Amino acid sequence: MASTPVTVPLPGFTEIYKRGEPEYNEHCYQYASSSHTHGIIQPKYIIYPTGDDEVIKAIQYAKANKLAVAVRTGGHQYSGASSTYGDNIQLALSRTYIDFRWENTDCTLVTVGVSYSLRVFHDKLAAKGRFVPHGQCSHVHLGGHVQTGGYGQLGRSFGLLADHVQKIRIITADGQPKEIRRAIEEDKDLFFAVLGGSPGNFGVVTHVTIRVHRDEDHPHSRGLKILYPYNRDRLQRLLDVMVQMANDKSFPADYDYCLTVLSADSLIFPSFSPDLDETMRTEHPEIFGRDGRFVWPPLIAVYAQWANLEGGDQPYNKIFFDKIKRAGGKVPEIPFMGIRVDDDRYRPLSELTGHWIFQNVREFEEPYIKRTFMSNSQTLVEDGWTTYVCDRIHEIEGNPFNGCDLAVQIQHFGGDNSRVYQNNDGA
Repeated sequence: MASTPVTVPLPGFTEIYKRGEPEYNEHCYQYASSSHTHGIIQPKYIIYPTGDDEVIKAIQYAKANKLAVAVRTGGHQYSGASSTYGDNIQLALSRTYIDFRWENTDCTLVTVGVSYSLRVFHDKLAAKGRFVPHGQCSHVHLGGHVQTGGYGQLGRSFGLLADHVQKIRIITADGQPKEIRRAIEEDKDLFFAVLGGSPGNFGVVTHVTIRVHRDEDHPHSRGLKILYPYNRDRLQRLLDVMVQMANDKSFPADYDYCLTVLSADSLIFPSFSPDLDETMRTEHPEIFGRDGRFVWPPLIAVYAQWANLEGGDQPYNKIFFDKIKRAGGKVPEIPFMGIRVDDDRYRPLSELTGHWIFQNVREFEEPYIKRTFMSNSQTLVEDGWTTYVCDRIHEIEGNPFNGCDLAVQIQHFGGDNSRVYQNNDGA
């Protein structure tokens, strides 16, 4: 690729790395680097701004030289769109905007910098008995998450993270910081463009103001988290429960239900004691290959919750969770598996959202191919959808030594009562 003639020299920055320098690769790396090796994640400069002044300086430099600016907070964009290449520059905001401020006395409105990871952000909310819907990966940062919707485990009951954003502070291409608000008509084009899921940037978002929820408004909330060893028939039974849920358009919004299937050597659950290996060999020889090589079994992870949206007078009905448990069947007494969160007692939603978070940076170290599929079909039963999906998954998980790993997540977001649906005015 031919270089773009630079007419304005690069100004000074506190921390900057140039392509070809010894430390460049360490700072260039992000989630997609393992898979997109054809040069699209190779900015000429990687700049860690200390604040607004250096962000504005970088924008002005890029504008004067007709260069593109890629913005990265956590670097989890799967296709590498939070990076760039050629003579273009990368703004790395992972440490730039670490601010957290409650905006009202009942702590339901918070302004937070985009550099927060989901884990740290969640923990700061939970310390006040507050929560908001967000994703599962602890190392995703708010900057990218907010601008791509913010899908997560509380989708049906509370909607997306982006639904809760009330105000955005952004530095636009003219180098001027400005605040845009959901409630102001003339701000709406830019406000919803920023939240619209594009991998591009309409400016550099620095802070967001978010409406959050109180635990005390949901005093009977319950959750269910179960880890099962993978079994194709078990997976289909659990998916059949989800399809039944999806076929009932009036299903209560209180319920969220998600299934995850993970191959044996996933990094998601890394904290297994090394001394378990020999115990597992003795008690569960079925998870060792013919050559005696140890492999942890693939997992099915169940996440379900009841949000108690109507408050203290709403009774809890355990029928749906019992249906999930029957579909999953008895859990073998294998270390680390089984019921991790049960619906036998009240669990604050700020606690449950913490249980849904994965602690690791990524599922696997290897290169990946990632796909997302969405459907509003009401004929999944007639189409034999669960059989088809489970057969495809079993092609990988049925042979743990085939050289392929799989991470699959299936979640129901729909129905007339779903907040994902209602928050978007039924669209």
